[in-house]
Amino acid sequence: MFKFRTGANHKNRMWLDIAELRTFYNKPLGNMASHIIGQHIREAWPDLSGMTLLGVGFPAPYLDLFGHETRHMFAAMPTAENVLHWPKEGPGRTVVINEDGLPLADLSIDRIILIHYVENSEAIRPLFREIWRVLSTSGKL
Repeated sequence: MFKFRTGANHKNRMWLDIAELRTFYNKPLGNMASHIIGQHIREAWPDLSGMTLLGVGFPAPYLDLFGHETRHMFAAMPTAENVLHWPKEGPGRTVVINEDGLPLADLSIDRIILIHYVENSEAIRPLFREIWRVLSTSGKL
């Protein structure tokens, strides 16, 4: 279904092509998947008012569910995956990251959506160390 490509900066590491992910989520099956997963996220996090939300990987279909509800919301996409301008309208809120570092302060994020990242990563432990570092004491992943 998806084409994989070797990341230019990462030896033999295979990443989903972001254009393929965007195409998938724009089709009926992708819409249904994001809708069902989004409902579960919403049940777990019914109110994100005043919170900071970070999406890591390819989170755009899920971040869009929260509209302007959060205090801050942005996407972090790995350098090897290509980057998608998000949101579609307005100033971009996407940062490019390496697998071993998030350019964020300690304890600065209230909620993190991690999607389409782990399955391609060869640096899971450093990634999760970074997630736990930036997640606030009451934060949720």
